[in-house]
Amino acid sequence: QPLVFDARPPPPLVVVTAGIADSLAASLISCARSGATVLMVVTDAAAARSLPRLLECDGMEAQEAEASDYAMLSEIDFRHPIFAPFADRAFGDFTNVRFWRHRRIKLDGKQCGIRVVARFDDGDPALLEKESGRGRLLVLSSGWHPRDSQLALSTKFVPLIAGIIERDRDAGDDGRFSIN
Repeated sequence: QPLVFDARPPPPLVVVTAGIADSLAASLISCARSGATVLMVVTDAAAARSLPRLLECDGMEAQEAEASDYAMLSEIDFRHPIFAPFADRAFGDFTNVRFWRHRRIKLDGKQCGIRVVARFDDGDPALLEKESGRGRLLVLSSGWHPRDSQLALSTKFVPLIAGIIERDRDAGDDGRFSIN
């Protein structure tokens, strides 16, 4: 049976780390439209292939980026609520966070309401956001586990995740969250 996510009311945060079937994508889109944040952490090619359906953006492509020594975050929108705590020069240096692997996401001019919040130094999107009804869909194009990056080992990790959760609390939920 295909997995279907159906929670009423939806949890404020749902984290997805694997490729998903169309039925689950539809459920997650519905969840976001009802006010949830859906964070898709693209950990492999299967998860990358799920993005056009989840983001409702036909024609977008996602694939494994060519291997290099490492990538770093270079273009970050520090005005965005997730990165706002890092806007001060004392906290905004991400050069010590190395990404060994990431997925290349190409929108080919079709923005589909998608905003690039951060990019890697090779120009590939690192964090995408799409508003959806009362909620939003976030896409992190690299994982935080050691095979993909040093993100979880960085002092930046907890504030980033807190920024995602706090933004939802600011939106008026009851403070509960769920990671599925």
